[in-house]
Amino acid sequence: MRYGVNGGRAVSAQVLDFMFDQLLLGRWPPGNKIPGIRQLGGVLNVNPATVALAYRQWHEMAILRRRRGMGYWVMPDGLERARRLLAADFTEKKLPHFFGNIQLLGIPWAEVELAYQKYVSGLCAGAIKNKLC
Repeated sequence: MRYGVNGGRAVSAQVLDFMFDQLLLGRWPPGNKIPGIRQLGGVLNVNPATVALAYRQWHEMAILRRRRGMGYWVMPDGLERARRLLAADFTEKKLPHFFGNIQLLGIPWAEVELAYQKYVSGLCAGAIKNKLC
């Protein structure tokens, strides 16, 4: 996996997205150790300083803690904290754009609901595998 110029987003923002994905998908469970800065930098093929910046941001969000000499760990309430932060960001930044597009395109709300139901049923069909339902 290689991170870099992606729609004008900073590489550190892309690393944060990757980290949030790992947490939300259960690959980095609360209370567990996560890869070190150099290790994650190698996996993502990014400068360790970029990973260090992302880890520092997670620390400031109280999602991550550092145990001196032992590494980095997801806080016990890190998943809940991350969900709250991401939900607030989504609600404030992405939903208004989504609703605006629905209105501009004249898409009936019933059509949006049907599309969402199809999406969820597709996710739930593989629920045992992906733990989303």
